[in-house]
Amino acid sequence: MRKYRYIWLPLLLFLYGMTFAIFFGPDFINSGRTISLIVAVLADLLICILLFFALRKKSKYQNK
Repeated sequence: MRKYRYIWLPLLLFLYGMTFAIFFGPDFINSGRTISLIVAVLADLLICILLFFALRKKSKYQNK
C-alpha cells in the first residue's frame, strides 16, 4: 500500500475536492461565486497532478 502512495494519495485528494464541489457547488453558483468554485476545483486538480508526479519521482528514487 505504501509503495503505491503516488496513486492513492492524489486520488483521495481529488475525490475530496470533487465532493466539496458537488455538495457546495450549487450554493456557490447561486450566490454568484462561480469563479471561486472554478478556481478551487482547478487548484485542487493542479495540486493532485503535481503531487502525483512528485510522489512517483520520490518512489522511483527510493526503489533504486
